[in-house]
Amino acid sequence: MFESEFQIGNSELEEGYAYLEEVMKGAQPGLGYSMLAQILADTRHQVVITTNFDNLVADSVLLFTNTFAQSVGHESLTGFIRVETRRPLVAKIHRDLLLGPQSDPDQTTLLHEDWARALRKLFTRHTPLFVGYGGNDGSLMNFLYRLRPGEIPGGIFWCYREGDEKPSKRILNLVARHKGNLVSITDFDVFMTQLAEPLGLGLIDTAFQEQAAERAKQLRKAWDHVKQGLGDKASLQKVAFEKVEKRRAIQKKDWWAWELETRAEQDPHKRESIYREGLKQFPDSLELTVNFAVFMDDIRKDYDEAERLYRKALDLDPNDVDSIGNFANFLHETRKDYDGAEPLYRKALDLDPDSPINKTNYLGFLIATGRFGEAKELSDGLRGKTSAEVSGLTPVVALLRGLLLLFDGKADVEALSRLKTSFQEGLHDERWSTEGVVSEAPRLDADNKKLYSAIGEAIRDANKVAALDEFPRWKAATPIPFGRALAATH
Repeated sequence: MFESEFQIGNSELEEGYAYLEEVMKGAQPGLGYSMLAQILADTRHQVVITTNFDNLVADSVLLFTNTFAQSVGHESLTGFIRVETRRPLVAKIHRDLLLGPQSDPDQTTLLHEDWARALRKLFTRHTPLFVGYGGNDGSLMNFLYRLRPGEIPGGIFWCYREGDEKPSKRILNLVARHKGNLVSITDFDVFMTQLAEPLGLGLIDTAFQEQAAERAKQLRKAWDHVKQGLGDKASLQKVAFEKVEKRRAIQKKDWWAWELETRAEQDPHKRESIYREGLKQFPDSLELTVNFAVFMDDIRKDYDEAERLYRKALDLDPNDVDSIGNFANFLHETRKDYDGAEPLYRKALDLDPDSPINKTNYLGFLIATGRFGEAKELSDGLRGKTSAEVSGLTPVVALLRGLLLLFDGKADVEALSRLKTSFQEGLHDERWSTEGVVSEAPRLDADNKKLYSAIGEAIRDANKVAALDEFPRWKAATPIPFGRALAATH
């Protein structure tokens, strides 16, 4: 069902990243950022959530206040976010420029469940103030809409520029939903200054100049010392070159450096070589082992090697939930080893019983093996969960419930309606595969297999949603708002 696989990059993406780097290279923080930096460093208002890739906020905090901000630029790092922050936090929900930034529509329609979980916690203690955000990406807006009224205790404040058109109807509805307020502002610099002054903060030009002068003085002193000791220019260049080479040699100090290199490589053969080279340096890296196993399973289709790696991952950490879940899916969907898969599914649930992913994977297994009574019971635990904790699982859960309704001799109209709503909200995830469940499910006639197979493809690829209109039952389905729970399956 769900595996932690990685996308293969392409030259167009690399060109896009290079362009963004060039555009951002000359960006300098101005007055507004100096005020924001002071607010983040010197008050209890310490969190910035941004869809931007640049480092202007974190750089400003360091530049103007000598304080290090915690910058979280990838969903895999959200576990380090704490509600009670000790330092300024910059949460980049579309990733950092150097960590595979997400910018195309397919990537920005769905907020990763790790980000959804982190933001949900942050909003319990922090009141969001939206500045310069138009609500045009589906990920954050859909997440905010899925939050129930009251889940942001402080409400929201939505700022828009004077003279511009008022925010869209969708934004107005969102503000009303969370008992928020619209705020008219002139521009960013003025607004940040208006926020800073009541907090006793203001212009820091003198202190900034003194700080810069002292740094320049120290640099000059160090430079004179180095030149005096090294002698001629050639010696200076030689030492600099040696330092650069040394830096290159120690860059890959952890598994993550190797993982980033595999993501940057397009050729599957070369990616495999990079993984193998990385595992030579870090043979006991659980992360590299699991990611390599998923790669060999999904991309290279070398199932014997994939199984060896999955088993090695379990030897490295028998209680790693992701490794256990991925191996269970492999044994179920690839090997058709149901006896081997079931104890792993159960162990994953024992280790993390509240995980919607673990429950959904096991639900698919139960349906594929014809154990509908147990599947209905497990489905109850997921019914009605339309908030951010389920996130991209919503269409998968609806598909599985639709199958259960059919097996119970009932109409699947509500399931199809929920699926249609999910697609309208941009909920897709190419990591989910329901093909095995649909093809293996007993008592499913040919027409329904064709329909549900097509729905499964649409979950993975938004471009295939339009093709579903070829099915009369799908075309007749009416979307159900997320506030309503799907009907019981028994």
